[in-house]
Amino acid sequence: MKTYMFWKSISNDLFKPLASINSKIYSVSLFALYRYLVVEQIEIGECTPTKAKQIIRNSLLENGQETLLKEEGDEVRTFDEPDDAARIYRRLKECGWLREMDGEGYRKETFMPSVAASIISALENISQGPIAKLGSTCQGIYSAIRTVQSNPKNGLSNIEFAADCARRFYKELLSMAANCQEIAYTMREEHTGKKLFETFFEDFLKKILLEDYSKLNLTTHPYRYRAVTISEIFDIQQNRLVWQALVAKHNQEYQTRTQQESEEKLKTELNDIVQILENIDTTLKRIDHYRRTMTKRTREAMQYALTVAPELGEKLDNLIGGVAKLPKNSTIPSNQLTEFFITDSRLYQPRTVEAPAEPTQVQKQLPKIEDIARSRAVDAYIKRRAPSPRRILHLIEKALGTKLRITTDEIEVNSLDDLIAFLQMRDLLHDAVPPGSPYSQLVKIYKCKPVQNEYTENSFIVAPKMIIERRIHPSRTKV
Repeated sequence: MKTYMFWKSISNDLFKPLASINSKIYSVSLFALYRYLVVEQIEIGECTPTKAKQIIRNSLLENGQETLLKEEGDEVRTFDEPDDAARIYRRLKECGWLREMDGEGYRKETFMPSVAASIISALENISQGPIAKLGSTCQGIYSAIRTVQSNPKNGLSNIEFAADCARRFYKELLSMAANCQEIAYTMREEHTGKKLFETFFEDFLKKILLEDYSKLNLTTHPYRYRAVTISEIFDIQQNRLVWQALVAKHNQEYQTRTQQESEEKLKTELNDIVQILENIDTTLKRIDHYRRTMTKRTREAMQYALTVAPELGEKLDNLIGGVAKLPKNSTIPSNQLTEFFITDSRLYQPRTVEAPAEPTQVQKQLPKIEDIARSRAVDAYIKRRAPSPRRILHLIEKALGTKLRITTDEIEVNSLDDLIAFLQMRDLLHDAVPPGSPYSQLVKIYKCKPVQNEYTENSFIVAPKMIIERRIHPSRTKV
């Protein structure tokens, strides 16, 4: 309903300049006027129609656009306009991009309406791309939610800030998925190897995978703060004193009719945050699907380029063009064998009885003992390296005992299983364990965090030091 009312408030005339044959000239002029009238405005009413026309002239000169406007179908040209800048100004004013109002004395003032300024602002945001770092946004959401219980008086503003950040984060994540889908479609429809490789390496690999997706997955993964944020939201709703203070603050600031209405709105804000954080998985899977599709398409194109003769397509086009130019009654040269007399190979051969089939002796070649041993060793290594929550649980519990907190300095590594568990224990850092992982239950039992600029050294490995804290006893979970 809100979307319908929003579109109802927008005049269709606003899009006429952007859809005309002079769209480039109009767009350059609009962005220049937006910067002067909205972004860089210092005093109210400082822009006159004469000043606006001068801004249009300067913008066209700066961008190297041709100032010669072409005639449009619905435009009636008037001959009292001195130049094309005046025509552009008049056209933008007629379509609703600019308005004039009476100032002091006989002075006219030019301004840009709110709807027009919002449209230009949205177009400028699209051209700039995502500004915020996606993973850092999750950290900001967690930081805002964490302070609610300690300071309920200012908690309402923190909840609203976290909800806005979550919605913006999810929109940017969906925008990244849409960009990947568009690039995947372009690569699927592209048949030229050069253009395909350029699209993959420039548009996808450099701008999306290395710039946004890799940083999102490696440095500030949203899973790192998701579990603790959802847990904090649940604690806020269960803490009766904090919840009542938030509801009372919301009722006081927004003057809602009842406290129940304020409570419903607060629940909506918090549920939106939880829903967005839980939907991260689906969007990341979409992005990963498009990544695999584009990688496979590029790999096939590379294999084709390596196996096919160079300039094969051009040679075939030249051959087809040469055959098409031949006269209709001419014979086309061929490499087929032509015989002018009957040879023995073309005479009739009578049928004869075929010799009975004889069994063919099968010679089995036994594999080498070295290959069998190597294969078994690799299988045993892979099996031993497989994720094993019980192995990590045994290593930590052996070091913890009755304690609640230890560091990796206190963990003894005496065997290969201990070393593997010691290495795989780093997957528990920051609770950044995706759903479905074998280690998801261990996050409920232990909290692992790094110690800055300190290292653990034993007889097998030197690694950054970690702190392991017990949250609940392992007997209360199923591992």
